[in-house]
Amino acid sequence: MPEPPDSIIWLPDFLNTQPLGSAALWSCLAERLPWSTGGTEFQVEFAGAWREEATQVLRLAWDNQATYPHARGVPERTVTELGACALAVLVCAGYLEATVERLATDGDRFDYWVWWGDQWFGLEVSGTQLTSTTELQQRYREKVEQLTGNPYGLPGFVVVVSFATRTILFSAHFPEEEEDL
Repeated sequence: MPEPPDSIIWLPDFLNTQPLGSAALWSCLAERLPWSTGGTEFQVEFAGAWREEATQVLRLAWDNQATYPHARGVPERTVTELGACALAVLVCAGYLEATVERLATDGDRFDYWVWWGDQWFGLEVSGTQLTSTTELQQRYREKVEQLTGNPYGLPGFVVVVSFATRTILFSAHFPEEEEDL
């Protein structure tokens, strides 16, 4: 089971340390957070190869007087998806000390390439405003199926974010070892 990050993650400091820390991701995340409050919490639910399901609280903080570039002219669905990608970068770095390095290409069956330990992993991300647990779990299952069907046989992670319920589903998936014949 991944260890939780130190108490509260201060977003301005964290975001400047990430290779995939584009202004577009972070401005979309800011659009989906209660910016005027200066902080929020997400319930991170672990599943998959973590062997033990658990829930931990991820606390985020920021300067509510700071300005950030607004995601003007960006469709709402894209804002939600990119905001979820920003949280996926944060969750991978905060819980695993893994680095989301670059975008995947069409056909990879995941969104990003992640470097963790001494190995590459795929990362499939989905953002939503769903409030139904059933629908959120269905979205999660679809993303797991997509990731595990990657053409490289790579292990990977799935992050599904519901901004409406402040829930992050985070799981690890490793290819099944071939049985000896």
